[in-house]
Amino acid sequence: MSILKILESLLGPSKKSKRKNINSNDNILINDEKIKSIFKKSHDNIPDKLIEKAMDGIDKSQKTLLEHLELKDWFNSLDRNIQSKIKKYYYGNLKEKLIYTDETPEGFFATLAHNALYYNRDIEFSEQFLKKLNPDKWNVLDAHFHYQTFIPLFYKLRDDESDAIEMTIDYCKRNIDLIKTKKNEILDCFQKLFDNKFRAFPEIHCFKHLCIIYASQNKIEEAIEICEEALSLGIYQDGTKYGYKGRLEKLKKKLEKSEK
Repeated sequence: MSILKILESLLGPSKKSKRKNINSNDNILINDEKIKSIFKKSHDNIPDKLIEKAMDGIDKSQKTLLEHLELKDWFNSLDRNIQSKIKKYYYGNLKEKLIYTDETPEGFFATLAHNALYYNRDIEFSEQFLKKLNPDKWNVLDAHFHYQTFIPLFYKLRDDESDAIEMTIDYCKRNIDLIKTKKNEILDCFQKLFDNKFRAFPEIHCFKHLCIIYASQNKIEEAIEICEEALSLGIYQDGTKYGYKGRLEKLKKKLEKSEK
């Protein structure tokens, strides 16, 4: 069992999303102290005794990333074409022997989905791995950032891929539901992560993109509802000069003209 899993079961997830691998060729002494220091960099105020207690369960044998993640059998069962794409999209050496990683299976799948979409516009492949994820069970900030990352990526492909708009709408709705139910928790996480710089939500993709999509589909009343929902949650910025208030006024005027 990895130190990440052991300590996160006691302390909660890391505040930093960047994953760390240690390979067998690193010109550093790999020992308990090194692994502890790496973990402490991503977790604040961890008692040394608690880390030492967890060290007994750490597997420090050299394995590939897929072996560490217990995904080797799954990978070997895949079609060769899918295997080739995984190797291409992960941008890492899957054969490299690692002594330690704090990557997770869901993190691995999310990386594949993102890289396939962002760098290669491979929406079909990306969707396969997004289906393996369950952001509803993640900590709220990880789930929020996940939706915020993929919403604009899908939206950019709206003219080229038939599924792109549907995926954008689905992710927008899921992100909005998360914000509605976990607003205070997300804001607390923002404040801790950014040293209390955020007293309100910054620009958020889900409301803006869903509003634009509904307006483009001539669903003006639905677009108005999204604007009003954003404002009711204290979300005012949408990347334009007048924000959601200005967008709402324009939509109401458009609705009035259509009803005349």
